[in-house]
Amino acid sequence: MTLYQEYQQSRIAPPAIAKNDLVRMRIGQELNQITEKRLTILVAKNGTGKTTAVRHWDHYSPHKSAWFTAAQTDNDPAIFLELFIAALQTLHPQVGQDVFEQLRSENRPPIEEILKGMLGQLGMVLSQFAVIIDQYEQLRTTPVQNLITFFIANMPPQCHLVLISETEPTLPLAELRSADQLLELRGPFLAFTMEEGQALYNDVFKLQAAFGDITALVAGAKANAANLKYAGLALRDNPEAKSFIEKFEGADDATYQVTLDVLLPRFSGDQQRFLLLTSVLEELHPELAAAVSGYDEAGEWLAQWAEAGTLVERTTGPGTWYRMHPFIRQEFRLRLRDTMARAEEKLNLLAAQWYRGEGFVEQAFRHLLAAEDLQGAADLVEAYAMGYLQRGRMFTVEHWIASLPQLLTAGRAMLSVICAWIMIISGTAKGVPHHLENARNALQKNPPENHDEVLGYITAIEGYLAEKLGGETEGQHL
Repeated sequence: MTLYQEYQQSRIAPPAIAKNDLVRMRIGQELNQITEKRLTILVAKNGTGKTTAVRHWDHYSPHKSAWFTAAQTDNDPAIFLELFIAALQTLHPQVGQDVFEQLRSENRPPIEEILKGMLGQLGMVLSQFAVIIDQYEQLRTTPVQNLITFFIANMPPQCHLVLISETEPTLPLAELRSADQLLELRGPFLAFTMEEGQALYNDVFKLQAAFGDITALVAGAKANAANLKYAGLALRDNPEAKSFIEKFEGADDATYQVTLDVLLPRFSGDQQRFLLLTSVLEELHPELAAAVSGYDEAGEWLAQWAEAGTLVERTTGPGTWYRMHPFIRQEFRLRLRDTMARAEEKLNLLAAQWYRGEGFVEQAFRHLLAAEDLQGAADLVEAYAMGYLQRGRMFTVEHWIASLPQLLTAGRAMLSVICAWIMIISGTAKGVPHHLENARNALQKNPPENHDEVLGYITAIEGYLAEKLGGETEGQHL
C-alpha cells in the first residue's frame, strides 16, 4: 500500500480514541437518539469535543457505522464520491462497485438513477447503521452539498447520517426538523458541566483537585473541552498548581497562552523548533515531517506525543498519520511568521516536493501556491490535469486553472489546451477557439519539451470541433 492509499484509508476509518479523554455519558445518552433520526448534526467551534463524543458513542454502540473524515480535496464531487463510496463499502463490500463504470459509460443512465441503485445496495445492510462525516465544514461546494442532500432524501430507513461540523450545514434542515427527523447538538450542550470537569480532573487525570479549583478551571476555560484537557496536562507534576489556576481563571481569552507557558518548557528546543517548522502542514506523517523539518526523530516524537495525548493526535487507529492540535498549530504558525517568515516559502516547497513524489497532487499544488511558486504550480497542472479530466475530476482542474494568473495560463500551450478541454467537457464551444489560438501562439513563442504531444491535442480538438459544429459558427450546437 502506498502512502497515498494509506492516507485515504485513514480517512474512512474511525478516529483514534485519544488518551486523557473523558467518556461523557450525558452526551452519549443524547446521541443514542441517532438511530431514531434520519440526520444528526453536531455544530460547534473547534475544541468542543464533537468528534470525541461521537467516537465514544460509536465505540460503545451495538450498531455498525461508516466514518468519512472530509478534507478540502473532497469539494470535487468525483473525489468526494470515490471516498464516500469507499466508506460505505466498509459496511458492505458490494455497495457502489459499479457506480464509476456506469458514470463513464457512453449510454449512462441519469446520475440520480445510478445513485439510487447504490443506495438500494446499501439497503442490504439490514440492521440499523450510521454514516458519520467528520469535518463537514470542509465541504463547501454546491455539487457536493447536492449529493449529500440527495443521499439524505433517498437513503434506506435503517441508515442514519451524522454530520460533525464547525459551521452550519447548508442543507434543508427545516423539513427534517418539522418531521422530527433531526437531532441537533450545539455548542452550549457540548460545554463541560462542573460534574464532567470533576470527572476529567480527578478520574482521568488523577489530580484530586478541590471542587473550588475545578470550578475556576471550568469557568476559565469557558467549558471548552480542549482547553480543559490542556489545563489538566499543565497541572500534572506542577509544583505551582495554585498559581497556574489563578492565572488560568483570570486570563479571559488567553487561557491557551497560560497553558502553553507551562507546557512548552517541558519540550526540548529541538522539539519546539520541529513544531515551528512543521506548522505549515495540515497533516503529519513521519517521513513528511522529517523531510520538511530535517529531524530524523520526527516519527519517534509524533508517536510519543500522541500516546501521551499532547500536541498531536493520530488521525486513526495505530496508523502513521497525525494532526497537530489546532491551537498548538495556530500558536506555532504565528511564531513562524513572526520569527522566520522567509523560511515559510522554503518549507512549503519542501512539503510540495514530498507530496508530489508520493502522489498527493492536490496537496502539492496547495503548497506550491503557498510558496508563490506559480511556475511550479503550472508545471504540476500540465502534468496531471489531463489524467484528472479523464477520471471526471473536472472541478479540481477548474480550481487549479482559476488559481493561476490568466497571463500565465494564456502563455503556456498545455494550459491553454486544458482550458479548451474543460469547455468541451462542459458542453459549450464558447471560448475554445480563443484558447486554441493561445495554445498555438505559445507553441511558437515558448515551445515546450512535449511540443508534438501538445500539437496533437490541438489538432484533436480542432477535429472534434469541426465534426461537432459541422462548420457552424462558434457557440452553436456543441
